Amino acid sequence: GLSTLVSLLVHTSTGQSEYMSALHNVYGEAVMSQEPWQQVYGRHSGNEIYHIQLQKSVFFSQYEGETFPRASADAHHRFGVALLAVLDSEAASPRLQLNPGPQYKLKGGDFCFYMSVTREEYSKINPEALKSVPQRRNENLEQIALALQKYHNEHELPVTNEDPDESVFDTITSLMGNNISRMARKFTITGDHNSENEENEKKKVTSSNNNGVMSNS
Repeated sequence: GLSTLVSLLVHTSTGQSEYMSALHNVYGEAVMSQEPWQQVYGRHSGNEIYHIQLQKSVFFSQYEGETFPRASADAHHRFGVALLAVLDSEAASPRLQLNPGPQYKLKGGDFCFYMSVTREEYSKINPEALKSVPQRRNENLEQIALALQKYHNEHELPVTNEDPDESVFDTITSLMGNNISRMARKFTITGDHNSENEENEKKKVTSSNNNGVMSNS
């Protein structure tokens, strides 16, 4: 409000050359300021609030079904925009919700209110940022689920009533632990046999050397 207007009137630079003027138009007060707080303020003072429907958005359409905090954090990391609020157009009495929390999942008809230097339509978007992270994550989860199911089928144990509260996770980790223990014991025993064989070889060599010395005497 008023404090923002006063700060801009007091601290906005006019530029000393055509080059500096161009930089000032792009980066604002941050180019000419000497104080760190003015540089930070200048870099972000050009941000404004825009809105767009989720299903029509390049930024947010891939977050349909995601929780609000997760979508907001990921959009800021990938596109540099801050998702601040959402308007549920399908609700009986639509209202603007500021940071509705993890219980809210985004829908295609929602209107997303975000803070950015420019509107999405005029933003230069890095093609790498458009790669679908949720799709890759879902594929990874499917592969993990198939691997766990295969492992469970190959190492299925008889069901007992000794511990009714035992979880699937406990069973899987127990099976993995048993396999690791068997492998560790195998390597330990093999290592002991190797050490024993090495000792026997050393004794044979020493005995042969001693016999050779006695014969020469």
